[in-house]
Amino acid sequence: AATLGFGIKLLAIITRDLVKNELCVRVHPTLLPVDNVIANVSGVYNAISVTGDVVGTTLYSGRGAGQDATASAVISDIADAAALLKHGKGSRLLGESPAPARGGCRLAPPENIRCRYYLRLAVKDQPGVLARVATVMSRHKVSIASVIQGPAEQKGAASLVLTTHQSNDRAMRATLAQLKGLSAVLEEPLLLRIGDFD
Repeated sequence: AATLGFGIKLLAIITRDLVKNELCVRVHPTLLPVDNVIANVSGVYNAISVTGDVVGTTLYSGRGAGQDATASAVISDIADAAALLKHGKGSRLLGESPAPARGGCRLAPPENIRCRYYLRLAVKDQPGVLARVATVMSRHKVSIASVIQGPAEQKGAASLVLTTHQSNDRAMRATLAQLKGLSAVLEEPLLLRIGDFD
């Protein structure tokens, strides 16, 4: 990741598409460009970046309360935010009686969740392996943006690191499932999302 100019952060991401009336809520490790402000938040500090159609992007940063309390607070806040976005003002927490839906939205299907991806594979170091990997990705309409190949820890193996252009979660899941079945792939693939947020 560092070779490609990225840092890794655990992010909670909430987006709402007002045109499609869809909500996407996810939590996962994300690659961020090292010059991104959120990528440089560390130690006891937490940050929230909010992007609105009128205000643009604003950032709020401050001290956290330690790992356990922070994790609890973040999960609670995400649940509150998701309930608010889905059901509107005055909504209740998940598990409580739902508030009446007023123009509520639906959860975004995997094909509407789009981003770039980082994929690392341990493969047999032999001719044609990259071509087989590229064929699988092409079959699922996942376009390769960059490839870095280097030696792997085990003898006769290579480390293959690929980044993609914009794709979607459904296509990447199908790609990953098929890549796992290739005889040339020696270990469980590592897939991370790249957070461009443009």
